Amino acid sequence: MNDLSALVAEGLGQAVLAVLPLVVAGLLGAVVAGWLAARMGLQDPVAAGVLRGLAVLVALLLVADGLAQQARDIASDAWSQLSDVGRTEG
Repeated sequence: MNDLSALVAEGLGQAVLAVLPLVVAGLLGAVVAGWLAARMGLQDPVAAGVLRGLAVLVALLLVADGLAQQARDIASDAWSQLSDVGRTEG
């Protein structure tokens, strides 16, 4: 694996891990919305979508500072390694 593909793979892996709390919040929002819809007998899919959206927004508010710091770390790490891409040793 060359330097550029390793850099891209590492960056994508870090990005996926960074947004994982938002994905989990969306899944939990969907489960809660489904449970509430079944419990109350609601057939409206908009209510479930709104609840999922609110869950993701709340999670985003809770982890926004951490996401911003991770984004800065990923960007500074990528920019520092960019000069080494394509160099041959020897």
